[in-house]
Amino acid sequence: MRRFLPRDVLLLARLLAAGGALAWLGLGGPAVTPLVIAALAFLLVTAALIWRDDVRRGTPPPLSLVPAYVVIGDLVASGVWMAASAPNERSIAFVVVLGVGALAMFRLGTLGVALTGGAYIAGRIAQEYIRVSLGIPTPSTQLIAEGIVVGLVLIMLSATVGHYRAEQIRGARALRLARSLERVAIELGEVIDPQPLFKTIAGSALTLVDADHATINQRRGAEFWIIAGAGTGERVVGVHAPGERGIVGAVLRTRETVAWADYATDATGLSAINAIGIRSMAGVPIIVQGEIVATLTVGRLVVRPFDDEDLRALAGLAGHAAIALRNARLLEMSRRLESLSRDVATETGALDEVMRRVAAEIAVAYDAGVVEVARVKGDVAKTLAQIGFDDDLPSRFIVPGPLARMVISRRDAVVLRDYSAEAGPEPHPAVIRAQRAGLHAVMGAPVIVAGEVVGTVMVGTT
Repeated sequence: MRRFLPRDVLLLARLLAAGGALAWLGLGGPAVTPLVIAALAFLLVTAALIWRDDVRRGTPPPLSLVPAYVVIGDLVASGVWMAASAPNERSIAFVVVLGVGALAMFRLGTLGVALTGGAYIAGRIAQEYIRVSLGIPTPSTQLIAEGIVVGLVLIMLSATVGHYRAEQIRGARALRLARSLERVAIELGEVIDPQPLFKTIAGSALTLVDADHATINQRRGAEFWIIAGAGTGERVVGVHAPGERGIVGAVLRTRETVAWADYATDATGLSAINAIGIRSMAGVPIIVQGEIVATLTVGRLVVRPFDDEDLRALAGLAGHAAIALRNARLLEMSRRLESLSRDVATETGALDEVMRRVAAEIAVAYDAGVVEVARVKGDVAKTLAQIGFDDDLPSRFIVPGPLARMVISRRDAVVLRDYSAEAGPEPHPAVIRAQRAGLHAVMGAPVIVAGEVVGTVMVGTT
């Protein structure tokens, strides 16, 4: 039984309004009967349509989903009722128009304000025409006062309803973004290989901020490469450019989220991106252990800038991606080291060869341009293997470099964003070699055996 009698307050209000109009006629209230019938027809038709939809749905719809034709039909009915009440010199039927207009403003926004004003003006003109025909014109002072009151009420209603509607839309969007991030986090948690992970991140970004273009860009030396894409971003996978170009260059320089209203106006933009027709763009860094391992960029084919909520959503996605990528890298590293440990167990070659293999595996796992593995003995250290330096290995134990000293003293990983700047002007061979190699971001980690630091590993990008 409840299915056919939905608890819809607006439906009940329409039925009560129709009953009130019939009671007014039955009691002999002054009105233009044909117009009353027309208003009732509109009212009953919209009530029947809402009833039908409620029965099909099984529950009343939220105000934001009330069909537009129902709202417009109610405005027409209220305007016709204004005209129908013309014989009643004390009629305040304009209040009905304003009441219905509140729903129209909520549902249709600015258009609802215009339609409400239009319904009042049309109803008032018809009402006054009928009154003049009956010889009971409305005094001009009353017309002016009523117009002022209606105008003020329209302004206040539109501002109040518009603010509430904007807050509700913002809340709904925030909830949708939160659910999307939750879904993305679950999806990223299930991916264990870096390359498919990048594809998943790009695809998730498209749906998260309603974009047409998404790419994952990885820095390799002085350039960045587009290694994965979604949407139109798939068409530029493999493109590479200097690290200072385009929005990726801006993200790498600032280490922060960057948004451009129109990519086409930037002189450093990539021709491959401009050829697609990308306009508004945003980019965020994906940071793992203090190092920018990749950047995520999204774009739209029209000038529709990404707002603060979009940027916060992208930053949240980048955070999830960083965790997933870190886990994937650790898993990849463990796989490689496990394989390497089996080889080392049967290794008959020299220690230098084994260490070179360790350094090579670390370079692949971290996509690093520079790797150094050192042996620590007391207060001195000796490099056992290195990748990315063009000089020979040191032949003796010496005082460790500034980064190695920090790692040994802290007994924990240390990340320097700019090795040359943060290491200072110390004339240590390690600093000179790093400057010659163009070393930038670098991470150092200790090798601890039986509670003692016996070695260090340095991984960096140039």
